[in-house]
Amino acid sequence: MSLTITWVAVISTLDFLIRDIRLLPIMLMAPSIALATITTPRKIVYFTVVVIAIDSIIGATLDDFATMRQLTTYVVVIVIALLTMWIASLRIQLEDDLRLARYEANRDSLTGLRNRRSIVQIATELSPLDSGRTCVAMVDIDNFKKVNDEYGHDVGDEVITEFGRRLASTVRSVDVVGRYGGEEFLLLIRGPLDIAREVTDRVVSSLRTSPISTSAGLLPIRASIGVAELGIQGLVDAIQVADRALYSAKNHGRDRIEISLSFE
Repeated sequence: MSLTITWVAVISTLDFLIRDIRLLPIMLMAPSIALATITTPRKIVYFTVVVIAIDSIIGATLDDFATMRQLTTYVVVIVIALLTMWIASLRIQLEDDLRLARYEANRDSLTGLRNRRSIVQIATELSPLDSGRTCVAMVDIDNFKKVNDEYGHDVGDEVITEFGRRLASTVRSVDVVGRYGGEEFLLLIRGPLDIAREVTDRVVSSLRTSPISTSAGLLPIRASIGVAELGIQGLVDAIQVADRALYSAKNHGRDRIEISLSFE
């Protein structure tokens, strides 16, 4: 602020010396723009008072009413420009904050993946033509309670975070990955059941061949997966079918994939 005031004083003095009042708004525009990028309404008021004071001194020295009126007009224009730029910058900041809030509202705070709300929203926006061409996979970390009991919840969070990252890096770019809750994840796989089988096979194989790194060391983590086709019944029914398939995989020894072909 002090630098801006100094700049205005110097320019006003030079303007007085050269007696060319038309140069003043041009000379003041640079510091005005600089001030607008970091300013607040209160600073704009301070800035305006300083400029008016300087211009009043110049006008009194010149003893020229027309010049004084012209100076005042320049000040008003500059202040309006400052307020306009400030409002524009405020709007940009608000838009950025809104985008961030929307992004965070759709993300799981631990893994950074989509949350349940976001995945449900995506599924409800799918075209009816996508029925039969999209599958739902419920993925659950096997024996996760044992991890928490043996290593603590902090390590458990590390496992969930790394597991989510592993899922996201294993599926295709057209697929959607989200944390459904706890140690359970949900996949929307674009394609029929045979494609879903290939994608989930890669997930299981990745876990079998590469343990998950945590602060407690490398942990062998496995997962069970239930898959169902997203039919005309909708997402809720598809999740229920995939969930039943998931528990069937659990009951048949875990670390496996069960695909349901029926909504019954």
